Amino acid sequence: MKIKGFTLIEMIIVVTLVVILSSISVPFYKDYTKKAKYNEAYVLLSVIRDAQMRYYSEYKTFISRGNINEPTADVWGYGCASRLFGIDARTNKYFTRFAVGAEGTGSTRFIAVAQCSNLPALTLIYDLTNGVTYR
Repeated sequence: MKIKGFTLIEMIIVVTLVVILSSISVPFYKDYTKKAKYNEAYVLLSVIRDAQMRYYSEYKTFISRGNINEPTADVWGYGCASRLFGIDARTNKYFTRFAVGAEGTGSTRFIAVAQCSNLPALTLIYDLTNGVTYR
């Protein structure tokens, strides 16, 4: 009677191949997930940029303060900054803290920052003369 099964050498070869493949694929997967998280931030910051541009076209200045996580004074008649930009930081998957600022009344530049708990913050800088810069 012949017993069917795998030999020890066959098992070692299979385990070695699995280890090699996983050591190659895990770094790619981590990089892929990091890029996916930053794509969320790019989309949300572009929403903020578009809202700032609409505000600028009407008032010739950018919104000069506001933490989107918290209500701000009703300075511009828009109420909470989250309503102004249409972003509810509590519903986003990765980037849950946002801040927006400009360099005062009549400013031609504003900065928006998106923060995640385990990634560096992504900053959008918009200048009327130079356009958009991400850092």
